[in-house]
Amino acid sequence: MSDPRDPLNPSRRALLLAAASAGAAAAVSPLVGDRAAHAFGDAGVAQGPLAPVRYGLRLTREEASPAGRPQSVILTNGVLPAPEIRFRRGFLLRTDVANGLAAQTALHWHGVVVPNPMDGEIGLTQLPIGPGAVAVYEYPAVEPGTYWYHSTAGYQRQIGLAGALVIEEPDDVYGTARDQVVFLSDWLTGDPAAVIPGLRARAGEPAKEGRERFVNPAPDGGPFPTDVRFSAFLLNGRGHRNAWTCQAATGDRVRLRVINGSAQTFFRFMVAGHRLEVVAADGRPVAPVVVDHLVVGTGERYDVIVTVGDPGSYAIRAAALGQSGGAVGVLHTPETKPAVSTVPPKWEGIGLRYDMLRARDRGELAAGARRNLRVSIAQEAAGYRFTVNGQSYPSDASCDEMPEPLRIQPGERVHMEIDNKTRFHQSIHLHGHVFRLLAGGVDSNAAPRKDTLWVAPGEQSRIEFAADNPGRWLLDGVGLYRRRAGLARVIAYVSGTATR
Repeated sequence: MSDPRDPLNPSRRALLLAAASAGAAAAVSPLVGDRAAHAFGDAGVAQGPLAPVRYGLRLTREEASPAGRPQSVILTNGVLPAPEIRFRRGFLLRTDVANGLAAQTALHWHGVVVPNPMDGEIGLTQLPIGPGAVAVYEYPAVEPGTYWYHSTAGYQRQIGLAGALVIEEPDDVYGTARDQVVFLSDWLTGDPAAVIPGLRARAGEPAKEGRERFVNPAPDGGPFPTDVRFSAFLLNGRGHRNAWTCQAATGDRVRLRVINGSAQTFFRFMVAGHRLEVVAADGRPVAPVVVDHLVVGTGERYDVIVTVGDPGSYAIRAAALGQSGGAVGVLHTPETKPAVSTVPPKWEGIGLRYDMLRARDRGELAAGARRNLRVSIAQEAAGYRFTVNGQSYPSDASCDEMPEPLRIQPGERVHMEIDNKTRFHQSIHLHGHVFRLLAGGVDSNAAPRKDTLWVAPGEQSRIEFAADNPGRWLLDGVGLYRRRAGLARVIAYVSGTATR
């Protein structure tokens, strides 16, 4: 094994605390501790003391019926999805994770810019949290926004280990009467570990005759290819038979924080009879833009404001693209009984496009040498295996199996082109950083700041980010099964090296 001081070697610094008993975690109510810590600015420089807020997450394996059929799931503090973590900017978040499972685990804080040891990637930034152990994640909440957290171990995310994380602004600048998370997920009734072997076994079978049925097509009306068929789709952990509801009065402005916490589904989102005022993308504020519906790629988040119209009951719909059905909820006024509509949605009007988004606050990246990276995503012809620049990332990372990282240097301005050579829409997430999405015709200083984007089949997207958070970070597919089938690559901070 190579020298552990080598910056290209996986870090073993990470989780700070392990204990023998899983009962040491606190209940999920914030507890303010006594010890002060520090927030960190863009360059990791201490900015001042922060009071800690503590949450406790206890993981257990239980039987539940989220899709109508009893099966073994992961509950966090007894609920599914995992409980919402919500607090205000300007605190230090400490989360005690008590692993009551029979398997190892770890958590990734999707979209939050954290120090490298807190990123939660087993084999890359931390050791796993073993069965019966407790570990503490700790990082400052510097940037308000809508985020989420999920397991990075095996297929735990698919069976329930994922939840919302909201860092609130000090003041409500949008004048909202309600602020609600809409957490979207997909569900399998079978064993998720059997999905990839099944897809690989079927890869050698001859194609079936007949035209593929277009169900919930792409926004342009064309097909939306999918590889995994899910049994159900959930909104805040509920199916259509027990739909989640939100009550608000006529004229109220309701903020919906829409999070796609699915394993591998893209959703098309709308609220019947209402327009959506988009005010944030991946938690970062954008200049408000009004649309009728939008696509939320796996891992993406959009904050939308709905101004409640006439008294009534209105369907909240998230159609699963390329599949039948979707997740559903209800927005209703107090004088109206909530009712789940069975009328198929009409996707009329304006749909959100990336080139319609502008950052609410313009700004330039810090000056630095430019680094150009090209990322080519492909699928091997034989079997269900994906590559990034010709190399497949192992499902369980180890220093002996890791592909060569993409190398960058601190202080650089990194311009990355992502080329999707597969037949699927790919949702891509950059850990530990916020990037600018460089859509056509948009001034780069006004480009929206995001951490997740999706790239259509056969198309390219461009992003840029400041190399200001040293460590080893993943650029990976958010789709769980494609990620486990190789769709990831490490970006490593080094000095005096060329890009590979």
